[in-house]
Amino acid sequence: MINSVSLGTSSVIASSIPSKNVTNVSRALVVIDAGVDDREFLIGGVLPDAGVLVLDRHRDGIAQIGEVLRAGDFSVLQIVAHGSEGELRLGNTSLNLSNLLNYANALRSWQVEEISLYACEVASGATGGDFVKQLAVVTGARVAAATTKVGNRALGGTWSLAVQTGAIATPLMIEIILISTPHPKQLLYSQSLTC
Repeated sequence: MINSVSLGTSSVIASSIPSKNVTNVSRALVVIDAGVDDREFLIGGVLPDAGVLVLDRHRDGIAQIGEVLRAGDFSVLQIVAHGSEGELRLGNTSLNLSNLLNYANALRSWQVEEISLYACEVASGATGGDFVKQLAVVTGARVAAATTKVGNRALGGTWSLAVQTGAIATPLMIEIILISTPHPKQLLYSQSLTC
């Protein structure tokens, strides 16, 4: 059973939770930006023990994440969004090294132990590495991010996060789904990339 909870114009989906109360849904929150291709496919693959937030593309994504984290008891945050070297796109907001400190108070309020950024190339290059380190300092969380494309392996993507500021104990909370591809036995999470 999947329940939807509305917080403003954000959409929160609580998998396998009979009530419509976000509080104590899960210790893991999976955030999927509305701009990500195949987001419905990804939502359908989220494991039942995780909460899901689909960001409203017309609102500040950092604020939306904060609203849901404050309403629940989450220690793990996994974000699936578009990205590039040192930049993460959340709703109508671009978070990068040059504006990260402007969002310091909002980011500190997240109060999670782990943040996994499933977004293309966020940790690539010197700027990306610095962004991940600074995000870890500001949030107090262990942060992991990709240096390569994220998504469908047939398109050159992966779901591995090569850069970590500390040990990330929680695997991706989206289950592996078999998709018919030119390599029919290849296991993929999505038919596209998060770039």
